[in-house]
Amino acid sequence: MADVITDDICESDGPIINLFRSLITNDTKQNTVLTDAQLIEILEKEFFMDTNMLHKFEVDVYLNVLKKFIKNWPEWDQFEQAVLKLKETNDSAGISKILNEKYINLKEYLRGMLNVARQLANSKVNQIKMKEKRYDNHSVVMEVEATRQQLNCLFYRQPLHKNILNVTRDFKLGLHNSKMLTLESIVNWWGVEIEIRIKADNKFIIYKHRNMHRLKHMLVNKKLALETRKIADLNEQILVKSERNNCTQILRKQILEYFEKVLKSDKNSKWRSVLDILKNILLNDLNSVSKTLSIPCDFRRYISKSKYIRYLYQDVPNKKKDEGAEKFDLQLEEIVSPMCEFQMRTSGKNANTDISFEDAIKIICTDCRLTFTGANFVWDILKHFSDDHNEEPDWNCLKCNRVFTMPSLTHMGWIHTCDVS
Repeated sequence: MADVITDDICESDGPIINLFRSLITNDTKQNTVLTDAQLIEILEKEFFMDTNMLHKFEVDVYLNVLKKFIKNWPEWDQFEQAVLKLKETNDSAGISKILNEKYINLKEYLRGMLNVARQLANSKVNQIKMKEKRYDNHSVVMEVEATRQQLNCLFYRQPLHKNILNVTRDFKLGLHNSKMLTLESIVNWWGVEIEIRIKADNKFIIYKHRNMHRLKHMLVNKKLALETRKIADLNEQILVKSERNNCTQILRKQILEYFEKVLKSDKNSKWRSVLDILKNILLNDLNSVSKTLSIPCDFRRYISKSKYIRYLYQDVPNKKKDEGAEKFDLQLEEIVSPMCEFQMRTSGKNANTDISFEDAIKIICTDCRLTFTGANFVWDILKHFSDDHNEEPDWNCLKCNRVFTMPSLTHMGWIHTCDVS
């Protein structure tokens, strides 16, 4: 059995509950027609499916399932009759109760139908993908294992001794920024993981956030002037939610209240600026989920609507260029879709909660496998990133083409106001 902290488990602004509210206003379900956009919203917000990552055939199957089984849900008549009686007596509490009950029933009914559809669709989707793959045999795939510093200057713009790979030890771009990076920038850098133990009465809520930005690479010859960009806004809704049995339910506002207690503690006053930065990360993550969390839980989301693009290359000295090199301008096109994963856990009730603030926070550079914690962790991580991760080419917004340095873009959390609607 789960430890229930609140019994208000109905998503206040979710698409299914909004459907019920519109039906109450319109008196009958025949007056409400759901568009494909609304059905996709149900898939993404209620069932945590990333429709951008699913095959088009699979999305079409799920949309058809929702259209059919929302319309044919066997409890509609019972719901309408109950609501009509409650409206006659202006029983708002009764209406709220029936909304909550039917919300759960309809969601579970649809979940079952979608699970069946998923099993039936899997084999067909695999067949379609195999067929598509056969038509895509003209593509050439190169697998490269490199550090970020190596990747930034791995490809020569023109062949050198009939080779396009920079296999020397000269992996410096000459872009090093002498200014120290900010903590706001570092917490949004790729490969950075944050772990915070938030004291909650006699145990900890363990919050982990990791930047898992999605990268897409293509080696292009700029002399051919081929257009490879695909412009589309990223969906900032939750993409993945893993659900488990035996969960502890807690309101997201309670988690923030526990964190506020840490903020207001006098002994943590010297860490106020650090705590404010971490609170913003926590707040952005929690604002993207439902108001009630079932812990343990795992989520993934895009942190920005915008994709960013840049081109990585190494110049070749003119005197060393191969014959016919003028036909080439090879550059590695890199497109980033800013993304994070975060999870919530609880410690055992007998866990030692008497630990200092600086030991309750860890910031991890996963690329270098370094963990920063303790009294000097802020200075240590600022120095590490400023010394070892501060040589990055600029990015362009894929949509409006504005230019951003890596430090400024990460300082803004990969978010900007795009000039193109």
